[in-house]
Amino acid sequence: MAESEQERDCLHLQVAEAQERVVNTLLAELDGLEELAQKTEGYTGADLENLVRKAGLQALRSDPEVKEVAMSFFRDALEDSRRSVTPEMEEEYRKTAERLRRESFRASRRIGFATPTDGE
Repeated sequence: MAESEQERDCLHLQVAEAQERVVNTLLAELDGLEELAQKTEGYTGADLENLVRKAGLQALRSDPEVKEVAMSFFRDALEDSRRSVTPEMEEEYRKTAERLRRESFRASRRIGFATPTDGE
């Protein structure tokens, strides 16, 4: 294996280990993980990122030397958070996707050239 490949693999391993440490630190109280998952159903990645940021900042405000973010901070952050995609928006996305799927299917069955009247 070339030296650059070894360096890349070593860096990849270090990043993976760092990510594992971050996750373990953020989820100090695993017993509340299922509760957190239920309360954040429908949250987007950005919504979850915001929740984690709020919980982390609250933990740091309580103790600047904090090593773990307790589930209590996530519960507090949840009170000040909400999902950005509403059920109405999800339904609209679903309808749009279905309409586009139907239109795509109809368009894929055509053979030859399309004229302006073909779309009607």
